[in-house]
Amino acid sequence: MEQTTSRGAGRHLLTPLQAWALSFGCILGWGAFVMPGSMMLEMAGPVGTIIALVIGGLCMVVIARSYQYMAQRYPDSGGAFTYAKHVFGHDHAFLCAWAIGLAYVSIMWANATAIVLISRFLLGPVFQVGFHYVVAGYDVYAGEIAITLAALGIGGGISCLPKRFTGLLNTAFACMLLGGTLLCLGFVAASGITSPASWAPPFADSKGSALGIINIIALAPWAYVGFEATSHAMSDASFAPRKLFGILTLGVAAGAVVYCATTAISVMGTPQGYASWKSYIDALGSLDGLTALPVFNAVQRAGGDAGLAILGLTVISAIATSLLGLYRAAGTLFCHLAQDEILPPRFAETSIDGVPRKAILLIMTISVFVPFVGRAAIGWIVDVTSVSAAIAYFYVSACAVTCARKEGEVRAQVVGWIGMVISALFFLFPLFPNFWSIGSLAPESYFILAAWSGVGLVVFRIVFQRDQHNRFGKSTVVWIAMLFLLFFSSTMWVRQETTSALQGVTDEVRTYYLDEYSDHGMRLTQQELDEEAKFLQDETSGVRNRLLNASLIQMALVGVSLALMFSIYSLMRQREKEHDAKRAEAEQSSRAKTTFLSNMSHDIRTPMNAIIGYTAIAQRDGLSMDEVRGYLRKIDGSSKHLLALINDVLEMSRIESGKIDLDPEPMDITQALDEAHDMFATQMEGKRITFTVDASQVHDDWVLCDKNRLNRVLLNLLSNAYKFTPEGGSVSVSLLETGEAQDGQASYELHVRDTGIGMTQEFAERIFEAFERERTSTVSGIEGTGLGMAITKAIVDLMGGTIQIITAPGEGTEFIITLSLALADESLRETDEQQEALAAARADFSGKRILLVEDNAINLEIAQLILQEAGFELECATNGLEAVNMVKQAEPGHYDAVLTDVQMPVMDGYEEARTIRALPDPKRANVPIFAVTANAFTEDVTAAEAAGMNGHFAKPLDVDKVMRTLAKLFSEQQEEQRQQEK
Repeated sequence: MEQTTSRGAGRHLLTPLQAWALSFGCILGWGAFVMPGSMMLEMAGPVGTIIALVIGGLCMVVIARSYQYMAQRYPDSGGAFTYAKHVFGHDHAFLCAWAIGLAYVSIMWANATAIVLISRFLLGPVFQVGFHYVVAGYDVYAGEIAITLAALGIGGGISCLPKRFTGLLNTAFACMLLGGTLLCLGFVAASGITSPASWAPPFADSKGSALGIINIIALAPWAYVGFEATSHAMSDASFAPRKLFGILTLGVAAGAVVYCATTAISVMGTPQGYASWKSYIDALGSLDGLTALPVFNAVQRAGGDAGLAILGLTVISAIATSLLGLYRAAGTLFCHLAQDEILPPRFAETSIDGVPRKAILLIMTISVFVPFVGRAAIGWIVDVTSVSAAIAYFYVSACAVTCARKEGEVRAQVVGWIGMVISALFFLFPLFPNFWSIGSLAPESYFILAAWSGVGLVVFRIVFQRDQHNRFGKSTVVWIAMLFLLFFSSTMWVRQETTSALQGVTDEVRTYYLDEYSDHGMRLTQQELDEEAKFLQDETSGVRNRLLNASLIQMALVGVSLALMFSIYSLMRQREKEHDAKRAEAEQSSRAKTTFLSNMSHDIRTPMNAIIGYTAIAQRDGLSMDEVRGYLRKIDGSSKHLLALINDVLEMSRIESGKIDLDPEPMDITQALDEAHDMFATQMEGKRITFTVDASQVHDDWVLCDKNRLNRVLLNLLSNAYKFTPEGGSVSVSLLETGEAQDGQASYELHVRDTGIGMTQEFAERIFEAFERERTSTVSGIEGTGLGMAITKAIVDLMGGTIQIITAPGEGTEFIITLSLALADESLRETDEQQEALAAARADFSGKRILLVEDNAINLEIAQLILQEAGFELECATNGLEAVNMVKQAEPGHYDAVLTDVQMPVMDGYEEARTIRALPDPKRANVPIFAVTANAFTEDVTAAEAAGMNGHFAKPLDVDKVMRTLAKLFSEQQEEQRQQEK
């Protein structure tokens, strides 16, 4: 089973030697043993080729310095993708990953299909069995398809094994590759088949050597791609990121050594019968077998079958290191793409040691088509490697420049700028035909590059649309660059097709005319002239059709790309509008909160002023007890008003954070109205407001409901009605049951109607928004937070109900709430109330000892007065650790209960409860513990239960609730003791 692990799960598994092997192994493949002899020597000669390969390697070393600089700042895996993401954003990171991903998989495919080529040269047609077809002039056989699929499957399967094993295996293959190459070079050098004359001429020709060297240097991204693969494994590294440069440099150096060695082997092993290596290379197209492979031919001549076997193992090692290394690099890259939701998130999962198995399996699945299209088609894809790798190298160098500029690192800036220039030249050289006389890509490669850019636009569009974190669409440069690359490469494809078609016609016509003129001695009859005209017409028609098809395909690509561009632009505009709307909403909310804070400052200061003022007055000498009680009543009223304001703010904060939950319990819904009536009757009477409550239309009154939340709704509605109804008005509350109860559910309507000032329709539409208060002279003197109705709406929504308003200025307001509530078990109606009443009636707290734990001196004094007045004996502690020690040291059963605060120094209340519950003595461990805390939310009650507490009392204390709860507890204990005695 896959396990999701954090990045770096396999930390310290990658040693410096393994990192070097990963870098070196990814560079080399089948091409290192073929390309120097079949292409590079012809371009620049042996000395020119070696010079070019060394210069190309030095260019990679410059870019490696930028990799090391970025790895020090972002040591996570992910390489160029990670660097571009952190420095330039996700848009640029997508383009960078899209480019380097193509380079990795195309080189991997090239090496997998190379096994078929090796078998053809070494074993002949052994695997050319089964069905057969031709793709671009390349013969594809069922047997060879099976061999390639097996290579891809084995490489991917091994890459899914634990990193420790694959790292050791890859290192072994890399050492075999380097050692085998040098051993083969030694065979050839010591065999006597070579002489100093073998290197003549040292360059291809006196005029074209410089251009040939530049041609080979331009291939450096293809020749050395993968040297940076170690950057995708830095989270596993056992070495510091500053050592990465040295490791990459050694990897590139080893790669250059192998390339130069195979070049030397090719020229030193020139077969007899050829005047020089040049004549031998020119004749390769007409040769077959090992003679057509200069490296293989030279090693076989120098070392016989033993030498050929060593070379075979060396080439297999090159293919193995390439497959294992690039599977790992591409898998890690795809895993990071999935972590950033560019690919589906399931591909971000890794094994316990961080192997991205699902990403590797994805690459294996994508690669299934490779054996079926043939080696020629894969070659077209590989030709694009220099372009795609150059994009990634440019990004890494640009990242280094950007970071170095911020940090003032001048040397890193210079190196980064040089790397950017080198990468830009690598990008441009293959794209522009005849640019500095350098050859262009094949027409098919241009088409693949255009198609790859088009697919990239499609994927970018999908990723952009699905982006939930607003990370993409920040830079138009990225998708415009992809669009430009598509336009340019498709245009170049049409141009190459045109050139190829015209060249084909020219060759056909030249051949035809030479034959005709030779046969007729330059004299043609009219009939022969007509036949020639028809021939030219047919050839021209063929060219026209070919160009027309190419133009239509280009138009289709351009049309689809423009449609995608317009779609991306539309999405960007839409998101900008949404962002502007959110910003406007945030500004409006900010203004509302500013107004709210201003109102709160006024509303809080009003009761505080009363509390402070009446407290000062009550402390005067000569006041009678009645006067003091009068002031205390006013202080009490102002305190409760202040507490209501604070509760509003806390409740709204919980609603906005989504932490408000319902706690339904059996209750008499009509009793809630009676309690509301008792709460407001005196206030209404003092203002001469006619106040009526009617629940006569309720038949099913015993329901499951969150009593506290329902009371909060009634409190908010009646407070508003009271505040906005002038003297002599009326306020009515009615509860109706609508219809018959069905399936244990009953429907209710709650109407709260007043004859107050009413409100405008405009404000009525905003009344349920937080911090809203109507700003008119009529209500300017009325206190409130502007949160009450927002809280009311949130609670009603949470209960699954609805709320509507009927109002008009000067005509009063009516709120109508509809609720559907589950009916409660009638057998529970009386039981709890009777038990609490009996427990309270029998309550005798004399002799009961309470351990009171409180760090605040004032709270401690208040609790002492309340509990001692009820008859309790008290012992006190100021933190949880002190309380635990007192319980440990006291006799078992010494304390009847522990009342403890939660937030305390040294040890908090939760830890205190857990520690007491863990005591070895059962009587000590099972002492009743209650939280007495200002943490009064549902999750605080849950946390108290989880810590092993028996209950939770919120501050300020509801003294009646505390006494009822303790009386019930002691009554149950006494009953349990009586039962045990019986």
